[in-house]
Amino acid sequence: MKWLERYRGLPFTRVHVEEIGALLGLEHHHQACFAAESIARGLALYHMSYVAKSRMGSVDKLKDKLTQIANAAAHLSKLLEDETICNAPFDGFWQATEVPEFQELDRPPLWRDTSVSRDKIQQLIENLAYTTRKLATNDRLMRGYYYLPPIREANNNLETSIIWPILFITWEQHGKQVAGSVNGTNKLHRFVNLIHEAVGLGPPSVNTLNRAIQRWKQDPRRHRPDNAAWYFGGDCGNTDAIGEA
Repeated sequence: MKWLERYRGLPFTRVHVEEIGALLGLEHHHQACFAAESIARGLALYHMSYVAKSRMGSVDKLKDKLTQIANAAAHLSKLLEDETICNAPFDGFWQATEVPEFQELDRPPLWRDTSVSRDKIQQLIENLAYTTRKLATNDRLMRGYYYLPPIREANNNLETSIIWPILFITWEQHGKQVAGSVNGTNKLHRFVNLIHEAVGLGPPSVNTLNRAIQRWKQDPRRHRPDNAAWYFGGDCGNTDAIGEA
């Protein structure tokens, strides 16, 4: 996706904004800008998920690595319980002693570092073991933490699972019906194509978009108050329907 700032901080040109307003049936330019800003928030979520999915790779490998980290951290925490070995004797003496063998360290050796203690290190490692194990064993938590799509959408591309539902909600909140098109020329298809073009994505498949429109009829995200804030929620102040003055 070409994430460029082009008009009023938006990833759209002024022409794109005007076309968004025309397709949504908005009379004023500031309404079109408001609608474009709302869509841009969804595109930002898509961008984060795209980067995360590209960076993290296989979910199974991610879970395996998290499990390895959790096991290693738990083992190290257990080893640190041995105070005889892990607490240096004569602390004051060691703090004043230079040891050439440790001069390559980026920070002072632990016995000279007054900002940390064995207890603090052990607490951090226990925290690491606990959180990584939670992420490895709770799929919903892990996907949310790494901005990965939910498991029900894991086999769909991100345009289908993130961008299109946001555009369908936008369409419905402007009093329009989400409907398919045999040849992909109705206003909704043109609206989706416009957003793809604006952010540098390839044109969507007509058949894939039509199948997504059919699935949308049973999507739980459709069941919301008529004027519900669709993206950030009412607590963030976005309580108006998209594009309203």
